[in-house]
Amino acid sequence: MNLDDVLTPSGLTAVLHGSGALTAGAVVQVRMCDERSTWAQLTRIEVSYDADAAGERPTHLLLKRCRGEVAATPSEVEYYMRDYVGVADVPQPRCYAAHYDAQACEYWILLRDLSRTHCDGWAGQPGMGYGFGLADALATLHAPHFGAVPDDPARDLARFFDHVGRGLQPLLDACGAELTPHQRERLRRLFDLHPQQMLQRVRERAGFTLIHGDVNPGNVLRPRSGRGRLLLIDRQPFAWSLTRWLGASDLSTAMVHWWPTSLRRACETPMLRRYHRALLRRGVQGYDFAQLYADYVACIPLSVYVAVEWCSAPQDVERMRWLWSTQLQRALRALEDAA
Repeated sequence: MNLDDVLTPSGLTAVLHGSGALTAGAVVQVRMCDERSTWAQLTRIEVSYDADAAGERPTHLLLKRCRGEVAATPSEVEYYMRDYVGVADVPQPRCYAAHYDAQACEYWILLRDLSRTHCDGWAGQPGMGYGFGLADALATLHAPHFGAVPDDPARDLARFFDHVGRGLQPLLDACGAELTPHQRERLRRLFDLHPQQMLQRVRERAGFTLIHGDVNPGNVLRPRSGRGRLLLIDRQPFAWSLTRWLGASDLSTAMVHWWPTSLRRACETPMLRRYHRALLRRGVQGYDFAQLYADYVACIPLSVYVAVEWCSAPQDVERMRWLWSTQLQRALRALEDAA
């Protein structure tokens, strides 16, 4: 599918008819405005129709284009076009078309532009209501794929730790006296012991699913009105990322290193209970709350690894210290809480 052809009145007419968003009539005008984001090029599109147009007729679209390392897999195209087709109340923006080019290592997706009605999670402080909405959204994504373990967990974990582990010594060097001897030893022991513990957990399928992998506030859309569901965007794993793992990892990622410690302590158990009830409503069986809580605790070290991974690239050790240092301290406090 040629993108240049799509971004014409006739091309958009065909796409919108094909998706069912346009049942009659045609697009007559397309106006575009380019933007940049951290991992993508964005184009906001304003669409005008002829007098015969009928159906949803979206007037504002968002084109997202990615290439390079972040486009190493078709994950985001599959997120919108395959993995949740037919799932009721899927917490995503409407996607009208998408295309992945493995040879060029690039893809594009055409979404409904929700910027007028939604803002991202950075726009307000998280709280219990936000946490419950996030728990419901994650359960909706996780339930259809519950029990989906990695095809080759030993390979996936080796790839993950080979990449992340490069950052451990640079992080320890950068922290200096900011870390106590006990904390330094704890970090080293995590990398020595936790990979095998993770591998052993895969022997039981319950709890594993297709995860989002990066539930940071920027990837959560919340209604500006304060009413309505939260939506999750930007499932963009790297080639070394874990993509099928414990669903509890998305919850720990959301809370442990993105939320202030006091808020995480207040919300984590109620939020986990909300998530568990939502899984049950969606037909998940054989996974009790005690196991969910144990899995959540087992996933807390993943927040340590996020901080360590930042230091795997020499240029990011100091440039991103403002972020990874906070994430590390929050993760270490969560480990202490769980001990």
